[in-house]
Amino acid sequence: MARPKKSDAERRERMIGVAVTEDEYERLRAHAFDARKSVAAYVREAALVATSSKRRK
Repeated sequence: MARPKKSDAERRERMIGVAVTEDEYERLRAHAFDARKSVAAYVREAALVATSSKRRK
């Protein structure tokens, strides 16, 4: 049985590639593990939190 389709609001369509060093990856992986999230989910949330108070000019 296939999983249910995500709504338009839940669907992610864009990808951002970010190169990191092995040490940077390990730091991100450790923080993600502590937060009980995947590395992708952790980085996504951190980026959105970091930009949430910024205004577009």
